[in-house]
Amino acid sequence: MIIASKSENKVMGTLVKHWYKSFSAYELAREAKVTNPLVYSLMPKLKNNELIYGRNRLITINKSSLFVYRYKLLYDADKMLQLSSEQKKIIEDVFAAVKDSYNMASFIVIGSLAKLASEPKDFDFLAIGEKRKEINYQRLLRLGSINIIEKTEEEIRNDFLNADDFLMSCLLSHLVYYDNGFFWHLLQRELPLPSPAVINQRKEQLFKLEKRLKLLLKDKDKESLVNEFKKFLIKKARIILLENEVYPLSKNDVLIAIKKIDPEMYKLYYKINNKNSLDLVAKYV
Repeated sequence: MIIASKSENKVMGTLVKHWYKSFSAYELAREAKVTNPLVYSLMPKLKNNELIYGRNRLITINKSSLFVYRYKLLYDADKMLQLSSEQKKIIEDVFAAVKDSYNMASFIVIGSLAKLASEPKDFDFLAIGEKRKEINYQRLLRLGSINIIEKTEEEIRNDFLNADDFLMSCLLSHLVYYDNGFFWHLLQRELPLPSPAVINQRKEQLFKLEKRLKLLLKDKDKESLVNEFKKFLIKKARIILLENEVYPLSKNDVLIAIKKIDPEMYKLYYKINNKNSLDLVAKYV
């Protein structure tokens, strides 16, 4: 067997989890929680079987290897087995409803559920099909807050070419529940840099949010001001990160990343409250 021991599985699991990342041997050992000698001893076997390639002393997963992708599917399946019975049932029911609606190419678990959140507020999915058809949402109402992002294969191809930040975040953090090979084709390609077109779209959205904040400021609706201003800051932070060639994932990831680039914005997010909202929004918008 190529991957035989528990320690070897830890190394491969780390590589497929961080699909787009390159590691030094030391970094890989630390992330996988194995010894440095084990990583060094495993590298020749992985290279000979074309599961990884090395460049400038960095180790990168071979995204075009069928074995690697099959291993990733097993890794994702194992992660989903760790979810609660209720969460697994929801995934199964949503997949069944979507699959009945159109010719499925890929069904991807995204959002907090893909990160194995114990109690996610929402259940988010990316459904990709050859053609978009009407999904029977009636049968899904009993499941709670379900968000299904429906995309055709052509839309996904265009989104990739345009470096759409939502698709990029899905590629960076997801669990594959079903794939006929379409999603793997995307995963074989390196992520493109954030495009000016997408950044301009996000700036237009930010401008609309800014106008809404000014209206709320006139109405002196403090509670709404706090909520909308936080949305405004997250949106603005996402734009800053995209301009710095960083694809943000969750809101929490955005805050962690922006703390390094713009500490003042990070502090402002946690500083605003009902008492100071009028003054802060008037100052910063």
